Amino acid sequence: MTMRLILMMVLLTLSFQRPVLAEEPEAELRRLQTILSTLNQELQAEYQHIRTLQEALRSNTVAPLLIQGRSPDVVAYEEVASQERTALRREAALNAQLEVVYARVKQIEADKQPILDRLRELIKTPSAPKEQPAATPR
Repeated sequence: MTMRLILMMVLLTLSFQRPVLAEEPEAELRRLQTILSTLNQELQAEYQHIRTLQEALRSNTVAPLLIQGRSPDVVAYEEVASQERTALRREAALNAQLEVVYARVKQIEADKQPILDRLRELIKTPSAPKEQPAATPR
């Protein structure tokens, strides 16, 4: 969460700055690329978290032999019902975590958009021509 706060402060600072010198667009471009890289790393981490949660959901839905009634042991109804309730609670908790992670992904994608827009703007805007060294007479 503190990383997001720092990132937002940097974004706000960048949004109020306009290039004054010829070198500033290149510096701004590097800063924006660094911020974009950080956001992409956050997204990768969130997508990995999503995959982990989805795998946990899949393994939670695979009922053990005991719950399916295929166990060679005698199974008490209360034990099976208790395990089913536990599995349902676990599934609900995993789905809630998944929704939170999806919301974070959506927020990071929204944070990326102004940076991408500014990068496109910087790339489209031709930088001021650099001074050519004076030609030497022959």
